[in-house]
Amino acid sequence: MQNYLILYNPYYESNVIGKHLEILKSQGQVAFGKVRSKLRTDNADSKQISHLNDYICPLQLFLTDYEHLFVAKVSRVCESLENPHITPDYYQKLDVEVWFIIEDLRELVRGDFAKVRDIYLANFTTPTYNNRTFTIYGNPYEYPLHIELKKPENYFIESKKYYIDALQSKEFIEMKKALVDLNLGESFMKHCLVSTLENLTKAELELQQ
Repeated sequence: MQNYLILYNPYYESNVIGKHLEILKSQGQVAFGKVRSKLRTDNADSKQISHLNDYICPLQLFLTDYEHLFVAKVSRVCESLENPHITPDYYQKLDVEVWFIIEDLRELVRGDFAKVRDIYLANFTTPTYNNRTFTIYGNPYEYPLHIELKKPENYFIESKKYYIDALQSKEFIEMKKALVDLNLGESFMKHCLVSTLENLTKAELELQQ
């Protein structure tokens, strides 16, 4: 499976992942846009986005601001959107060069720069940059960055949706697991709406407070 990395910039929207997560929950998919860099030359652009066939889906797209890290399951990559309602409104004022259509999202690290750097980014190599290990400082990278994992891992093997747990509290995740294990069962979790399971979990948390 192919792997790519994008650094997302809170400058454009302070709640980047949260905005995308809202749409993913309501629509079942969300488009994440790679904003065109003002520093990139036309030649560099063509190197990156003129070969959409190079993307083999499904692929894994890692998203980070260095403090947090997520991985998304991407079902399609395109230059334009047929449905503008599957992406946050803030993109309307931005120049997007490529869209990644996401069908699931998994949170790997929350608020831990050292863990992002030492555990995950240190596991990335860069095929288009002599297969060197990813480095944060002084790099010439152009994004989306094609990466490979020293220890390959498919983060979406199980037939479940991970995005229900993204940005949730530890209490929420533990309560949801308890409801599924003790009351609802795995079959219910696989076939119910994600919003239904989320609402049931939140209701149970409120009852116990």
